[in-house]
Amino acid sequence: MNRTVTLAAAIAAALGAGTAYAALPSLTDIEASTNNVFIAGSSAAKNAILGALVTNVCGGAANAFQFNSSGNKNFFAVSCVPVAAANAANGGVYNMFYRDEGGSVVGMLPIVNTKKINQLSLVAGTIGGCAASPCNIPVTGTSSTNGIDDSFGPAGTVATAPVDIGVADVEPAALTGNNYPTPYSTTVWGPVNNAGLVGLTGTQLFGEVYALFVNENSTAFTENPLNLSLQTAQQILTHKIKNWSLVTDVAGNKVTSAPLAIQIVNREKGSGSRTATDLLIAGDSCTTAGGVLFDTAGATDFFSTGDVLGAAAAIPGSITYATIDQSQGNMVQVNLDGVTPSNTAAATGQYPFWVEATFVQNPASTADANVMTFIEAALQTEATAPHVADVLAIPGVPAAAPNVPHSVLANTLSNVPALGTANIFINPFTRGGVTCNHPTFVATQQ
Repeated sequence: MNRTVTLAAAIAAALGAGTAYAALPSLTDIEASTNNVFIAGSSAAKNAILGALVTNVCGGAANAFQFNSSGNKNFFAVSCVPVAAANAANGGVYNMFYRDEGGSVVGMLPIVNTKKINQLSLVAGTIGGCAASPCNIPVTGTSSTNGIDDSFGPAGTVATAPVDIGVADVEPAALTGNNYPTPYSTTVWGPVNNAGLVGLTGTQLFGEVYALFVNENSTAFTENPLNLSLQTAQQILTHKIKNWSLVTDVAGNKVTSAPLAIQIVNREKGSGSRTATDLLIAGDSCTTAGGVLFDTAGATDFFSTGDVLGAAAAIPGSITYATIDQSQGNMVQVNLDGVTPSNTAAATGQYPFWVEATFVQNPASTADANVMTFIEAALQTEATAPHVADVLAIPGVPAAAPNVPHSVLANTLSNVPALGTANIFINPFTRGGVTCNHPTFVATQQ
């Protein structure tokens, strides 16, 4: 029996009848619940993960009380009674937390160093004033000031907890070397532990397609969107080319009519988005001809996708990177070697800037293993994965999927609107869980 198809059908059935299992939970039940699942990591995958919690676990927004942080906007929670297919070990409301503050390494480093980190606190004093879902909880502190020692507040709005599930845009072993968060406080985050990250076992979750974003809010630009070669993009991000007046497109045309400085706006070390860009575009450690993603001395790096795009949007001529489902005023996605960024282009082997996200269950977690496994399987399976523009299902994941011929363009739109409206595909190429690997063709079907 095809386990994947059976699982997908079960989840789809649960989604279709989600309201039969639960209704919007009360604040009293949320406060009283001890059924907690703490998730942390990738900000690029935030939309996909939160959508999966609401749709797959809760059966839809009508059943889910959602919490977002205001001020610092990188903390979230979703509360509901799980659908029957989740096979929850306990009755009642489950509180599922997601923190993307700090990005991928924040999902992994607390696991290898056995540390607790801040998540939203769903206690009476914090959520008592919530009139409806979604509810905003004020969290103070900025990424650059409070991220390195996790000193967010005020007291009561956040509380420390272990990470039950870590989500990274890349494999944990990639978050080392030039991409290890060396500025992080070792008192709070534990000792520098490259070896622990290298040895951390995870499973492939889904593919994510990235793009370079350029702020073209300047009359100097003569081309929108920019159409750059991969080699030119590498020279820009390694700071070999420092001014747009020296840049030519793939046809050899200058992209500006006047000088304009190139300012690279980066995520912090430990970010999966930064790591993906450093490895696949700058070429750090992946190729002998590669370089290292350039960071201006003393520059402020940003600890989430929203923050880095917001910062770059204020600087004409700046360049940064994010998954293609993201957008921000003034920021335009760059075509690479004549190819527009899309999950279709990645799945047909035309576009190179994509990675395979990783899901790690903390072996020391005391959270409900059934619910955690359900979340993982729903995210891996094409029928129930988030249907957002940057996502691709990974061939052969779950591993029980049979290896049979498959046409990537034969996929259809999701029939569960809450999963999103983008057409996602099973990518016939895989990096095998190692970002630096050259993609190999594995025609499979889920």
